[in-house]
Amino acid sequence: MLRKAHRILLGEEETEDEPLPTSRAAVAQELLLVDDGDLFADTLTVDRGAACVLATMPDTGSTRARAVIAQLEQDLAELTKGLPVRATITGNYVIADAVYRSLVGGLVRSLGAAILVTFLIFALVLRSWRLALIGLVPNLLPLALTLGVMSLLGIDLKVSTVIVFSITLVVADDDTIQYLSRFRRRLDQLLGQGVADPVGAAALDVLRATGAPMLVTTLAISLGFITLLASSFLGVAHLGLLIGVSLFSAVFADLFLSPLLLRGLSGWIGRGFKDSLPKEGPPAE
Repeated sequence: MLRKAHRILLGEEETEDEPLPTSRAAVAQELLLVDDGDLFADTLTVDRGAACVLATMPDTGSTRARAVIAQLEQDLAELTKGLPVRATITGNYVIADAVYRSLVGGLVRSLGAAILVTFLIFALVLRSWRLALIGLVPNLLPLALTLGVMSLLGIDLKVSTVIVFSITLVVADDDTIQYLSRFRRRLDQLLGQGVADPVGAAALDVLRATGAPMLVTTLAISLGFITLLASSFLGVAHLGLLIGVSLFSAVFADLFLSPLLLRGLSGWIGRGFKDSLPKEGPPAE
């Protein structure tokens, strides 16, 4: 509109080299000549010192918004190159993207801190940093699996979905600490009895005693969250699906992966208890 007004007021020949006014004052002056209150009410400030271009943005998801804004910024820089104007992208789309990145970034940092605290508590309760490291494996693998499911189903990483990781970590920590704390107590007993393979024997003994209760409680919680799939609100449905998947994978990691890790790394774990291991003696019957 400004190009057309400039061409009408100055003529075709005068605007060949300068299709737009070259100063802020000239822009304001020309806009006064073509002013239409209704036409410019939503696009120009009262003093005609700034203008806006309104556009409706498609819902492309939170993770795609950053790329869209970056492309718009690049296009604006090219369009205004050499012109005495400054263009800025603003509005609800940009504000929502900034809030999203701030919240998700904060939640991700909190999750990292929670993992560190989990390791320290495991090491303190189990009195072994080796067992603490093993305990982190069945807790972190479900989080990685959940990320894979999100990528497969096209679910964006946003506030409601990041919360899934914190919930999963809490429930998985509970199952893991129950299993490993009982494993540590049973290991101490078998070490005192002089069993040939105390680590492997303790892992299987605890699995037989705690496997069924851990499975039943986690399945009950997972099925409760999966019922959220009946919701017509996608945010709630995605939350229920992801928590259900992550908790299912967490309990199976505790029941199958933890015993396998303990038995497979029995020699490495045993070195942490070398003062308690018997130096000689036949295996217990």
